[in-house]
Amino acid sequence: MLDPSGQQLGGFEVSGGLSFSYRLDQGQRHRRDLVGELSARKIWLDSEAATLAPGVRSSDFDYAAAIVGVRERRLIWDDLGPTDITGLFGQSWYGGDALARWGELRLGQSVRRNDTSAFNFGTVLRSEKRLDDDINSSHALSLSAGYAGRLENGGFSVSATFKNVWSDSGTVDLFSTTLSARRAFDTIGSVRPTLHGSVEQRIYHKFATAPGGREDVSASIGLDVTWPGISYYGFSPQLELRARRTFSNVDIYDRNEYSAGLTAVSRF
Repeated sequence: MLDPSGQQLGGFEVSGGLSFSYRLDQGQRHRRDLVGELSARKIWLDSEAATLAPGVRSSDFDYAAAIVGVRERRLIWDDLGPTDITGLFGQSWYGGDALARWGELRLGQSVRRNDTSAFNFGTVLRSEKRLDDDINSSHALSLSAGYAGRLENGGFSVSATFKNVWSDSGTVDLFSTTLSARRAFDTIGSVRPTLHGSVEQRIYHKFATAPGGREDVSASIGLDVTWPGISYYGFSPQLELRARRTFSNVDIYDRNEYSAGLTAVSRF
């Protein structure tokens, strides 16, 4: 965590989330769902952080968000694949105060290559109103393309995403490029593992405190391990391990992040 002065603080984090989907309508070639998501994060600063920043409280970093929307899936052409249109509205809170309110439109198109693989294309339009400071309000457009397939012992996917954010704030206005890969394995013994990783470059053109702007490059890797043979009310336990390294030409944004968590995933 970074305090208001920009120094890195240590501590512990517990986060959780809940997503839901409710079918509103369904036919032979379409399906409409009401979707939503609730998420929250709680931070406890360690004793060293309390010494470095005595005026900062752990609750200053608490975060929560609520999202609701409608997703429409239609099969327009049999040989093309499903078309998804999703509209979302959300609000977030930080440190107990309202942080942001946004609207988002997602368009997705799958193009089947054969029975076991497909190309996927997507566009996301987002407009966000920052309630803490209007200078951080933004509009964003992202384009993505990927390929997913099935192997003998699982599946895989690769994708590239290009995103531009327009904002009056030098810490929000940016252009990013992300390359991602995912490898999911079928059950090995009693577990079902999934490996995933990504590399992201962010260029902040309006960042005024560094000559030429700010540039961050991040590398992430993760492992999810699910126990499908264990079920409780339709949910199975899942261990999540994450590591992320960020290199920046502005030193205070260099960071290492590690996390481990245990959650429950739906088997439906």
